[in-house]
This record gives sequence, structure tokens and C-alpha cells, in this order.
Amino acid sequence: MDFPASISSAAMMPARRRASARAARPDSPSPSGRVEVFGDPAQEVERVLRAKIAPYVETDGGTVSVQRIDEAAGLVVVSLSGACAGCPSSVVTLKVGIQRALTSALPWVREVVPSEPPREPDFGFKL
Repeated sequence: MDFPASISSAAMMPARRRASARAARPDSPSPSGRVEVFGDPAQEVERVLRAKIAPYVETDGGTVSVQRIDEAAGLVVVSLSGACAGCPSSVVTLKVGIQRALTSALPWVREVVPSEPPREPDFGFKL
């Protein structure tokens, strides 16, 4: 798992574990159409980001990385960098792209937020 050096996967792991994780097979499809992945939440999020989000973000010259996960609260904090940093469309990418992909694939995810508030684009004058 490729997290920034300042973030350890152990720090991102929640204290509780799902009881069903022991009985279920990883990546088994559920009746609802969601893919149920059991194990480390950081690995679950990384897998979805790499498979569904990263290819699209990278085509625009951007990158997305996980900064923090709070499984109990259903919160994933991500950082958008490269061409995505400061892009006016980054909020749409975050909410419509990243949040939708994570909430549909991982039932415990409720919200995805940026690590830094969106910046207003610099057009040389204030709007």
C-alpha cells in the first residue's frame, strides 16, 4: 500500500473489526451488487481508488491519495494533487466521482472530504 511516509497504515486502522470478516471470502459479490471486501479498511479504499478513480484522475494530470480513514464515522479524507489541486472541477470529482465510487463499493463509507478546502481559481482578479 502506497501511503505518504507521514501516514502509517496502522494509524489509519480502526480499533473495531467487522465480525463477518472472518466468515466471508474477500471480493465476493453481494446480492445488492456491492463488492464486499473484508480486512484492512485502508486496503479496501486503496483498491477501489486504484481500480475506479485513479485512471480517470491521472488522464487529467492529477493524483488522489488517502490521508486519513475513520471507519467508525464512515469518513475518508483524500488529497487531490497535480492538475487537480486548485481545479474548479475538483469538488465535482471528489463528490460525484470519488465519493460515489467509494460509497457504492464499500458500504461503511458515508462521506469523502478533501484534506484541504477547495481553493478559488486564480484568474488574476477576484470574482
